[in-house]
Amino acid sequence: MKLNLELALFYGSTAAFGNMSGEIDLPVVPQTGNTISFMFPNNDVQPMIVSGFDGLLTVAGVRFAPQSLKTAITLDLGEITVQTREDARKVMTYLENGFGLFGDEYAEAS
Repeated sequence: MKLNLELALFYGSTAAFGNMSGEIDLPVVPQTGNTISFMFPNNDVQPMIVSGFDGLLTVAGVRFAPQSLKTAITLDLGEITVQTREDARKVMTYLENGFGLFGDEYAEAS
C-alpha cells in the first residue's frame, strides 16, 4: 500500500535542519505509536549509524484525505534530532538515496 510520509529533521538542541517527505510502500496502514524501520536501505546504500538516529521512526499521526487522486494517507513521523548539522545532512542523504525520499534543507541562519 502506497503511503505518503513527512518528518522534520533537527540538530543540536533547537536548530531546524529541514524536512523529509515522500512515498513508501507498506503492507498495512500503521497506527499512531507504531514504528517504521529505515534500517535496511535500497539501492546498494550502506546502513549508517549517527547518534540520535537509530533507523527506527515512530508514527506520530495518520492523516486521511478523502477523494484524493493520489495517495490518500499521510504518515506524520516523529522528528529526528541529531547532534550536528553535518549529521543531519548525512541522515537526509541516507533517507534520500536509500529510500527515495525528498529532503528539503533549510537555509542556514546567518
